[in-house]
Amino acid sequence: MVETPERSYMLGAIIGDMAGSIYEFDNIKCREFEFLSERCEPTDDSILTCAIARALMDVKGRGTQLERVTMFRMKEYFLANPLPMGGFGAKFFQWALSDVTEPYGSWGNGAAMRISPVAYVANSEMEVKLLSQIVTGTTHNDPEGLKGGEVIALAVFKALHGATKEEIQKMVKSYYPGDYSVEELHRTYTFEPSCQKTVPEGMQCFFESEDYESAIRNVMYIGGDCDTLGAIVGAVAGAYYGIPEWIQEKALSMMPDYMVEDYEDFKTMYMDKEKTL
Repeated sequence: MVETPERSYMLGAIIGDMAGSIYEFDNIKCREFEFLSERCEPTDDSILTCAIARALMDVKGRGTQLERVTMFRMKEYFLANPLPMGGFGAKFFQWALSDVTEPYGSWGNGAAMRISPVAYVANSEMEVKLLSQIVTGTTHNDPEGLKGGEVIALAVFKALHGATKEEIQKMVKSYYPGDYSVEELHRTYTFEPSCQKTVPEGMQCFFESEDYESAIRNVMYIGGDCDTLGAIVGAVAGAYYGIPEWIQEKALSMMPDYMVEDYEDFKTMYMDKEKTL
């Protein structure tokens, strides 16, 4: 691990999402591309990451109201931004427009792409698991959905607290046994909406990276659901390596004002928290 990286908060996930936004349905299967071209935009992945961050701020990361507030914030953010690049998943779209308060049994990779704020709030791995289950369970109550969110939340938490790649990989393999390589995935991987076919593949992009940017370039190299993979990989890589200043500045200049505000508010709240730990 690099020495004491500056924490990326949820910016790692947002940048990864934006970088992959234009390749979600038009895979390029290569590492050579303009990083954050002017065509890139935040997708539903970033919108819902911000919604979860705001919900955690609302309840200060604690309390019995987290499930209710998470549901409210996700529906609120959806209604304010109903047609982002790439759109929302069909099941989420229907749920967000309805008065339904029950989850809809999803195993989709949305559980993993939006969960990273939990890792900055929790004080222990046990708390990571608890908060992840509450936040993810508002929509993704299928065991595979719950597992996918938990793995990424734990990976981010471990990265923040000094774990090595080997330690993070051991944890991931305890949930998703199997061997992968980026080169093999480059040849064989295609679009997959499930956690079980997205999380371990995305994590391999991180394991074979050298820095934040190379992790995201690995995502475009394997293809698939590039914005969601970018959000997943970016969350972990941002926590592990930190993010180069030029990438942060470029991304912030491209993000809508409300998203920058959410990021800054979350960073301020949990920067203050770190000083008390």
